[in-house]
Amino acid sequence: MFINCSFAKNVRVVLSQHYNIAFPWCAQKLDKNLNSWYKQKREFSFLPIFYIWNLLLCRNASVFDGEKSNVDLVCHRMMELIASFRRHCNKKKIKVIGPIEIHCFPHGYFNGAIANSLGGAIFSLYLNHDHFFFCIIGSGPSTNTRDELLALWALLFIATSMGIPNLHVWGDSYVIINLDEIKS
Repeated sequence: MFINCSFAKNVRVVLSQHYNIAFPWCAQKLDKNLNSWYKQKREFSFLPIFYIWNLLLCRNASVFDGEKSNVDLVCHRMMELIASFRRHCNKKKIKVIGPIEIHCFPHGYFNGAIANSLGGAIFSLYLNHDHFFFCIIGSGPSTNTRDELLALWALLFIATSMGIPNLHVWGDSYVIINLDEIKS
């Protein structure tokens, strides 16, 4: 979806022209493209995250809401988000917990979300470049915070069940990132 899809290729062409950078992505595996990108394009290291996120939003709108995809609209929304991200990053400190190594193993990703009061959690655990565990959990009526915590808990549960003592964890949950600041 992110590499060979003609819609995705057209989005990459528009982004390449707008930011005056090459966005070839010719490897067949997403992680190989991301790894190559992060090594070569430090100034635009965030771009693939916005690219993937916006393609997922576009796909979901098409699948679940029947909306027709539009390359220009997707790119415009992406460019607005990137501009906002850059402004925001210049004003505030970004909180980073632990070292930033994109491809150290093992590592995991988690996320939770709700739509129409129905929630779900998703996580993936990567042991190496070839072996990973991916899981989606439907949680029924829920809250976003509950689903974020469920996704993180499930990831950590599976990792400890497999005997993994150290794990780099990646997520986007403000609640979990700032858990130490929440007072009960």
